[in-house]
Formats: sequence, C-alpha cells, structure tokens
Amino acid sequence: MQRELLSWMPAWAFLIFFVLAMSCLTSIVFVSMKFFFPRTLHAQPNTFLYVLIQVVGINYAVLLGFVVITLWNTFDSIKKVTATEANHLSLMTVDSSMFPPPVQNDIVNAIGEYIQDVVHDEWETMKWGQQSQQAFESYSRLIKRIQDYTPQTEVEKSFYSRFIDDLRDAYKNRRLRIMSLSSSLLPSLLFILIFDAVLILVLVSLIDNKKYHVHFFLTLTLGWILFFNIGLVIVFEYPFSTSIVSSEPFLEGFLAQFKK
Repeated sequence: MQRELLSWMPAWAFLIFFVLAMSCLTSIVFVSMKFFFPRTLHAQPNTFLYVLIQVVGINYAVLLGFVVITLWNTFDSIKKVTATEANHLSLMTVDSSMFPPPVQNDIVNAIGEYIQDVVHDEWETMKWGQQSQQAFESYSRLIKRIQDYTPQTEVEKSFYSRFIDDLRDAYKNRRLRIMSLSSSLLPSLLFILIFDAVLILVLVSLIDNKKYHVHFFLTLTLGWILFFNIGLVIVFEYPFSTSIVSSEPFLEGFLAQFKK
C-alpha cells in the first residue's frame, strides 16, 4: 500500500497526505478518550500518566532513532551503488575508444541503449519494485557485442581486459540496485512505531485539562510531529518509489553524450 501511494505522488505530497490522514486518527483517539473513559479517571492525579508517557516516549524515540539510522545507511548505500554502476559504465565508454572504430561504435551504442532504458524505463518500473526487462535485455546485448570482438594488439587486449572487469562490476552493482527494491524495514517495526505513537496520543488525551480546545490542539500538534516522523520513515523505506535516488549519475561526465 505504501509503495503504491509513493509511486503515485511526490514525497512531499505523500507526507502531507499521511499527516492529514493521521490527524483524523488523532482526533478520533482524543474524542474517544474524553467521551468513553470514566470522568473519574480523568480526575485522577496526572503524575502516573506523566511517568507512563515518558517511558513510552523514550521507547518510541530509541526505536525511531534505530530505524532512521538503519534506513539512512541503506539509502546512502543505494546512492553509492547507483553511482558506482554509472562510473563503471563511464569507464567502459573510455576503454572502448581503444578498439577499432566499427567495434567502438557498436559498443558505445549498446552502452547508450542500456543507459536510456535504465533512465527512462527502469527508473519507472523500480517505483513499483520491479526491474525493467527492457534494460536487462539491453545489458545482455552489450555483453554479446563485446563477446563478438577479439582483440588483436597488446594494447587492445589490455583495454579489453579492463572493459570486461568494468562490465562485470557494473552488473554486480546493477544486481545490488535491483535487490535494494525490497523493503529493508521489518513490517513489525513499522507497526510498533505506529502503535507507540497512538499509545502516546491516548495517554496525552487522558491528562486532565479543563481547556478542552487547547488540549485538543496540543494533542493534534503532537500527532503531527509523531506521524511526520513515521511518514519520513516510509519515504526512506522505498527510495526508488519516491525518486529520492536520482538517475543523474547515468547522464554525467562521459555518459552525458547519451542525454536526450
């Protein structure tokens, strides 16, 4: 569900939608606590509630920090994998310049076809958690092109060997990029984050406060803060769906010639 929403709208729009949707939940929680719980409970001293809120709040903060650090490291790793794949493609373009002109043109065209399929097709399919069959076939054709070529001179053999190494490393990083499409966050952790946030709102709603509207506004504001953080977690859980990982590395440097 999260991936589908993130694929349909920008990250900022998803955050606004998620916070507003959770505002409705916050309102329901607040009104329910005030209406259904006995008034004698609200009239009790708030000391115990304050302690309970602090305990739950600390647990929420520790868990949120752990999740954010994990997702940020994963996001940073995905960016590096994407840039590394593009770097190897760039080196392949440079190495091919030492091949005979007809071979060089064929290989450069094959690299260009692959990059175009990655940027314009695979970046869209990755939003839905899938690789592009078109991009995969383009890479297969690139492998076939280099297999059909037999280097003649020692210089060509040297650059051919370097090209093969970069071809292998580019595919290794492509595979890592595709593998990162699956969520790196356990569903139970997201559930616990949401459950803790709702529990904090329940406890805050039970605090005795004669100024109903002020109490409601403060609870609603707290809900905005809590669910905004959870929204950010969901955004970083699917970095390709939210397009926060850019395809620009595939169109920079020597690869800029493949821009359309």
